[in-house]
Amino acid sequence: MEISLLVDTSTSKLGGVETAYFIYDDIEDENVEGGISRALQRNFYLKSPNSDELLGKMGVNNTFYLHKLFLSYYDTFIKLQYFWDRYACPSKLNLQADILKHEIDHIAKTHKIEVFDSNTLSHANYLINGDKRIFVNANPFQEYLWAINMNEFLDSYNIPLFPKFQIESGSIFHSSYIFKSAISKKEISIALYEWANINNFNQPDFIKRISNVLELIDRDLRRNKEIYDQITKGTDVRDKVYLLNKRIQSNNQWRSFFFGVFNASDLLGAYSRHAEFEIKSIIGFNNHADLSAEQIVKMWRDHSLLPNDSQFNHLFRFWYITASILLINWLRLDHISPVVQRLK
Repeated sequence: MEISLLVDTSTSKLGGVETAYFIYDDIEDENVEGGISRALQRNFYLKSPNSDELLGKMGVNNTFYLHKLFLSYYDTFIKLQYFWDRYACPSKLNLQADILKHEIDHIAKTHKIEVFDSNTLSHANYLINGDKRIFVNANPFQEYLWAINMNEFLDSYNIPLFPKFQIESGSIFHSSYIFKSAISKKEISIALYEWANINNFNQPDFIKRISNVLELIDRDLRRNKEIYDQITKGTDVRDKVYLLNKRIQSNNQWRSFFFGVFNASDLLGAYSRHAEFEIKSIIGFNNHADLSAEQIVKMWRDHSLLPNDSQFNHLFRFWYITASILLINWLRLDHISPVVQRLK
């Protein structure tokens, strides 16, 4: 019996694909008149020789969460590819991990960079088992637990999900490398799941998810520094990742308008990651033009001028551009080679 996750919408922007790990139906389908039209529903399959065992061993809900997790990996893959192809690649803006503050400010002002929303995950609410269609209530908490503990859960059910195979290329956008990395390493699994759930700047957990990914990368670089230092291929990427991460986490000028805002309950109240300080009063809106991200935050904090909508959007873009660059380049590091596995 073939099991799949049903995406019940015609507006999913994710293209059809077949990787070593999963298949997602094509975006177009043959209609009743024999012509081609946009598919009203699309199936997402795990490409595993043991997929038939999932329902019997894990039950409906866990089988659903596992499929949803892999769909979130693919969603993030497309989000990052979109950012790379449109903005970051050498033939466009050539956004490298040694980028400077004023360069990010300039890009955020001159390019209307938005989050790519595939409109997919929120419509993936049915598990298909043969001719049975089973509705499953979304449970982000359980999905997150699967992002953290997928391999342990599969081991506990005695399900070897995927056979070992050789990655066809080290390029993160032209191979299954990202997906194998997510299976191999908890931090990558969690980062991809978090990123898939960032769909616009106005969602209430935007700051939480951006800061979670930045902290997760920082902890990985610190905890596994000995491993990364011994990898000799791709040292230029590694060194630039070290540099950008250090700027965000340790440089006072950068950190003040990253975590200095993310953690600022005196400015954002409970919208921030904490709610321990008394919220400061404001005296009005900041209507000054052409400010940098750093200046916007400084005038908010020191002069009680709340950023206007345009300035908040500038901050959101600044954070999103920076985090996207760091995430893409962190993923380019060698997370699954024999030397990494041996040193771990």
